[in-house]
Amino acid sequence: MRDEYLWDKGGVADPEVVELEELLGRYRHRGAPPELGRRRPRTRAILLVAASILAAVSGALWLSRPSASSPVYMLEVLAGSPQIGGESRAGGALAPGEALTTDAASRALVRVGDIGTVELEPGCRLAVREAGDVPGSAGADYLLYLERGGIRAEIFAEPRAFQVGTPSGLAVDLGCVYEARVEDDGTTLLSVESGLVAFETPARRVVVPQGAVTRSHPVHGPGTPVWEDASAEYRLAAQRLDERTGDPSANLEVLLSTVDERDSLTLWHLLDLDDVRHREQVYDRLAAIAPPPSGVKKERVLEGDEDMRKRWRRTLSWYWGKKKG
Repeated sequence: MRDEYLWDKGGVADPEVVELEELLGRYRHRGAPPELGRRRPRTRAILLVAASILAAVSGALWLSRPSASSPVYMLEVLAGSPQIGGESRAGGALAPGEALTTDAASRALVRVGDIGTVELEPGCRLAVREAGDVPGSAGADYLLYLERGGIRAEIFAEPRAFQVGTPSGLAVDLGCVYEARVEDDGTTLLSVESGLVAFETPARRVVVPQGAVTRSHPVHGPGTPVWEDASAEYRLAAQRLDERTGDPSANLEVLLSTVDERDSLTLWHLLDLDDVRHREQVYDRLAAIAPPPSGVKKERVLEGDEDMRKRWRRTLSWYWGKKKG
């Protein structure tokens, strides 16, 4: 387990801790602490029960810090003259509804509360939104929307606290460093330097580990992740399969030709293909290069059983941040 993450959210998050935080996060208190009156004397038995309850939940309390009731975004100008609402801004706070724009000669940095930073490249437009403004973002402590251009986010917080909407999906931070770029047609390219990022729409969710990239489209949604150093042929086959261009069987054949266990990253995400015959082919190749753990049943995986798929995912090396090669 990564000690830095447990103490101050620094370093790379342990995937098991990430999953636990996601499960417990929905129960986190978000408002001001309630006022407590004078307590009446309690019996020793009641105190012992209370102590037992505290011991049981104490392991979860350190997983989450209290969120700010009003998220603060502070602008720092790195170069040129970034604008908000058509006016140059030298710095200061950004409010919900405001959009920060950098031209070809401008760069800016946005400090996101006390959890990290987002750097804007030239030619970028980034808006501050409120939780729920983007589908799937309810419960986010910090929400931005990348309309165009590129950003680099360095965020160390509990999972799902920081999210970035794009025209082709929602990037959900799981404690990491990543880059995202929105092209003119709304296509989003996301590459992860450390940690894990989930890229989501109501129809599909993909998990992108360090060293991997996803290419997502406004119509087709989150793209199947591949390694950044994968061959051009391999990456193109994944893209064509996602966008339903070309012969799907031929594209799938390219992806199934791998004998590298690390490519279980791509194959695991193809278990949700529409064609059941293709799903079976994916399962067989994935099982050959990264056998499923005991108890994981083929038929249930093919039927979409999320518990079975997650149990398998936890045994795959990419999920634990192991580098390729």
